[in-house]
Amino acid sequence: MGPEESFGNTAYDIDKPRIQIVVRGARDDYPTARDGAKVIRDLLANITNVTISSTKVLRVASLGSTIPLGLDDKDRPRIAANFQAYVER
Repeated sequence: MGPEESFGNTAYDIDKPRIQIVVRGARDDYPTARDGAKVIRDLLANITNVTISSTKVLRVASLGSTIPLGLDDKDRPRIAANFQAYVER
């Protein structure tokens, strides 16, 4: 998504990068992959007003439920989750 305008010092001072995480489980172990993706989703959703490597992250919002991506070439399940971050420039 494009940057967001506000009434700060610059015309656009909030970037909105998107993030996708993908978790892979052991062969035929869908529950562990799903649970791992949910743990990461909960951790990212708790990020608010944090500075990471000199970048101020205002918020990370989940864009929906976890998404099964099927199996990889070794029959390991893959689960994804998508996020929208709000980052100060």
